[in-house]
Amino acid sequence: MRSGLSYSVVGIGCGALALAGMVVLTASCASSGRAPPVTGPEAEALFTALTGTWVLDEHASSPPLLAPPDTEPTTSDSFVIIKGPGGSSQIIGDVGSRASSLAGRENALEVLGRRPVTLSLRADGERLVYAPTPGQSVTIPMNGAPATQMEGAHRLQTRVVWDGGRLALEHTVNPDDRIRVVMEVFDGQLRITRTIRIFGSADSLPPIVLVYGRDAGGG
Repeated sequence: MRSGLSYSVVGIGCGALALAGMVVLTASCASSGRAPPVTGPEAEALFTALTGTWVLDEHASSPPLLAPPDTEPTTSDSFVIIKGPGGSSQIIGDVGSRASSLAGRENALEVLGRRPVTLSLRADGERLVYAPTPGQSVTIPMNGAPATQMEGAHRLQTRVVWDGGRLALEHTVNPDDRIRVVMEVFDGQLRITRTIRIFGSADSLPPIVLVYGRDAGGG
């Protein structure tokens, strides 16, 4: 039986390494405020480039986020967090502040580690439709207002933000942990880079970079 939560990321795909380093710096600078939105012809070109159906390229992407085996409980003081099928969690015992913190981190890391096999995007000046498979489709206003989803027992708020000239999503979990998802199209590929900020934690994880190719049959 192991004490504490243990998560790791084993490296980053070779094709994504340089991009990942760039995004870490960008996300760090952007964390203190949101960049102004892209408008006009530049925005129209960006929306057109993002819109379509995309298929994950596993070889070009970061490896999956690793977590303790589903059958192995994680303990701390007087409570137990048990990983269930599909990455869901159950807390058993006396739940104190540390239990809540660990459960919150579980939720944030679950969002960070998502790996849609296909992704359908539709973007315009009013909304972004983000439809992952597997996963839940969500329609997010382009004006920065949040869209709210219930995923299991926790609430996830998602809003559109701008990271320089790139469109991004910001997921807020529990309610202070944040995952930023930067999307850009380069040489016909969609590159999605996720970074995480866990409130009150000095722990850091390298960014997760997912690379997608356009599905010729899906737009």
